Amino acid sequence: MLHFGSQAVSLAQGRQEPPEAAEDAEEPSEAAGEEQLSSDDEQALSSLKQRDREVRAHEQTHRSVGGQYAGSIHLDYQVGPDGERYAVAGSTPIDVAPVQGDPAATLRKMEIVRRAATAPASPSGADHQVAAEASQQAQRARAELAAERYGAARELARGDDTRSAERAPGRSAQPPPPANGPPGGLLGISA
Repeated sequence: MLHFGSQAVSLAQGRQEPPEAAEDAEEPSEAAGEEQLSSDDEQALSSLKQRDREVRAHEQTHRSVGGQYAGSIHLDYQVGPDGERYAVAGSTPIDVAPVQGDPAATLRKMEIVRRAATAPASPSGADHQVAAEASQQAQRARAELAAERYGAARELARGDDTRSAERAPGRSAQPPPPANGPPGGLLGISA
């Protein structure tokens, strides 16, 4: 499984510390007792609320478009100055494994995976990596389909050669007339 999400890339590259708390998706609740916050805290709270909306929308878009191939959304939280938790990062696992023995199904699946990866308004680096992996899997599936078609065409051609050899000796097969006119290639012209 690969994960969508900017945090997955940031953590892998060591650019970001893990958030304070990580749990499954849940909405932040309104503070029970509204305390007076400083202007800095109000600004930080506003920023956290905005980030929470963006992260949830981003991951939900992956989940919706990915359908059966997308797993459950995982959100990482930060506690705001009001004591509530706000989503600051998230990821959605998606299955990028080929469908064994069925390149046509793999191709259909990878198209869905690629669309899911690039569906959010601002895909992250991890999203682009998932889309690239899906594109590679789709290309492999196309190559398998082409090989299957080539093999079927060769079998069909071998069957035609066998039938030609079964014709009576001394009789040559006449080519069919051209599709655009009578035998001999002559066309009737009328005025």
